[in-house]
This record gives sequence, structure tokens and C-alpha cells, in this order.
Amino acid sequence: MLSMLESEVFQSNDAEEIKLIKEAKEKSNFYWKITAGLSVSANTVNVFLPFVVHLIFSVKLEFPVCRYSFIPEKYEAMFLYPAYLYQSIGITSHMLYNVNIDTFLLGVMFLAMAQLDILDRKLRKVTDVCLYPDAARGSVDKFIDDQNAVLEIVNCIKHYDAVCKYCKLIQDAFSEILFVLFSSGSCKICMCLFRFTMPGATQYFVFLTLYIVVMTLQVMVPCWFGSRLIEKSSQITFAVYDCDWTPRCRRFKSNLRLLVERANRPIIIKGGKMFMLSLATFTAIMNSSYSFFTLLRHMQSR
Repeated sequence: MLSMLESEVFQSNDAEEIKLIKEAKEKSNFYWKITAGLSVSANTVNVFLPFVVHLIFSVKLEFPVCRYSFIPEKYEAMFLYPAYLYQSIGITSHMLYNVNIDTFLLGVMFLAMAQLDILDRKLRKVTDVCLYPDAARGSVDKFIDDQNAVLEIVNCIKHYDAVCKYCKLIQDAFSEILFVLFSSGSCKICMCLFRFTMPGATQYFVFLTLYIVVMTLQVMVPCWFGSRLIEKSSQITFAVYDCDWTPRCRRFKSNLRLLVERANRPIIIKGGKMFMLSLATFTAIMNSSYSFFTLLRHMQSR
């Protein structure tokens, strides 16, 4: 997948196209900073703040992940700090892993959308290579223009094919991860909402607030940009007819029709071949989370 980004078809010398790729990279970095900031804040509140409060006010130290109830209390007190350090390192490593995997997925999707923007721009100007627009039919100048236009539209078809293969590689690489993320996302959000209805320490509610924000973003952002990817790939069919295609040769129009037929099926990324990256999927996940939460509240009140 990364080697494909370095392939010749994805390279460009045009200033505007280079700018589009640069903007995609900047968006990826910006999203990483937001996700990392929220995740580190939540992890700090859950892991380091209780330890500091314990040292200053001698409050009982609670483990960040789980209690070792099967261990006698004297051994738990003896190995309190090593066990706390062990759980802290584990949950921090897990947090960093999740942040980088999620942002890497968004990064490669940003680059895919940038390539679609570049292709859209190329298609709208595909006939600009014609130097003799008023040349008579059958003349040498007309033949040269037609050959140049056909060459450009063929290159655009190859570019679109490369983008489709690139998105297929993204799906193959992240299909299982997205399936687990969307399958568990509904349960995690539901349990966080339900935990808010139960008593707990203030710092734990702060952690829950940050955690539910991160979990919602973790599901919403891929779905949002999955919808953007679908929209941008659907716009290719409109960009094709924005060029001056009517006076071109039959071969050019045949290639044009071929590209339109291929672009009529938008590019879609799925998780586990079940969950499509779209806002409709995000809405369904949030609806199921609230439904489960309502069910738990009803059972709790009985």
C-alpha cells in the first residue's frame, strides 16, 4: 500500500496537485494531534492523576485496569506499586497503539481522497492538450489533437484504476480492525453511558467523559471520511463531461464512456465486508448504543 503511493501514476509535477497532496498530509497530522491529545489526557486522568493524589493525600490507590481480587491483601499491598506500574505501562501502550492505528487509517484515506481530487482536476482539463481546437476534420492538426486527447484520457483511466486498487489495499489491511472497532464501539459507548448513572470518583467521571469522546470520534471520523470518499468518487462521472469532449474522435468518446461506466460504482471501504464506512453506519451504531443503554436502565429500575 505504501509502495503504491510512491508509484509513478501517483506522482505529479503540477503545483496544484502537489498542494492537494500536501494538504492531505497536513490534515492527517492535525487529526493525529487531536486524537493523541484527547487520548493522552484521558490516560493521564485515569493513570497518573490517581497516583499523584495517592502520594499527596494518602488516598487508597485503585488499579487503572482491574483489581487482583484473587491475591491475598498482604501480597497486594506488598506489590502495590510494581503492579500499578505494570498496568499503567500496559494501558498506556494500548492507548498509543490505538491512536496510531486509527490515525494511520485516516492518513491513507486522506491521500486516497487527494488522488481523487487530482483525478477530478485532470478530467476537467483532459482536452486542454489540444493545440488546434479549430482544426478541420481529417487534417493533420486534428489527428494530433485527437491522439493527445486519447493519451490523456487513457492516463486518467489508469489513474482511476490505481486509486481503486489502492482503496482495495486499504480495505484488505483494515477490514478486520474496522469490523472489531464497529462491533465493539456500540457496546463501549453504551457501557460508558450506563456507568455515568452509577456513583464513582470525580476523576473517574472525567476519564469516562474523555473516553466516550474519543470512542465516538474513533467511530465517527472513519465513517465521515468514508462518506467523503464515496462522494468524491461519485463526482468523477460529472468531471468527465466538464471537458470539451464533443468535437473529439470516436476513440476518445469510447474511452470516456468506459471511465464513466466504471465510475458509476463509487469507491466503498467496508469493515469485515459488513460495515460500510459511511455516516449511515455511524448513525446505526449510535442508535444501537442508545437502545442498549435504555434497555439497561429499564432493567436497573425494575
